[in-house]
Amino acid sequence: MITYIGKPCKLCGTNEKILGTKRCVYCRRKSQKEYHAREKEKKQLIEKNKQAAIVQKTRIYEGAACSRCHNARRYIKSNNCVTCTRSNIIAYYGNVTKHKTPEERWAELRPRFFDTKTDDEFRGRGFWV
Repeated sequence: MITYIGKPCKLCGTNEKILGTKRCVYCRRKSQKEYHAREKEKKQLIEKNKQAAIVQKTRIYEGAACSRCHNARRYIKSNNCVTCTRSNIIAYYGNVTKHKTPEERWAELRPRFFDTKTDDEFRGRGFWV
């Protein structure tokens, strides 16, 4: 970081400035320390939420906001965002529901059995009495 002596800062009164940005060195260091302190507090809060979720034996905790969907709910095991993980699963497998009633499954499978073959083909192979 290259510095030079310039006009006094309006906030702190020092003359030392950073060459490329023309910002006061002291004010920049102060803002960096404040930023890092805030980030440290955020990380501690996230870790506290995660440990509380582990104690309660839940799979989801409130973590950092996702960069894609801005949701803060995350899985404990993988630290992945809940919303993005679910949308990725739907994108990969399609909108599939796991638990279907036997009638719903039969309604899906019925065209495979009956629409492809005629009754004569079934009778010839002994399917019909």
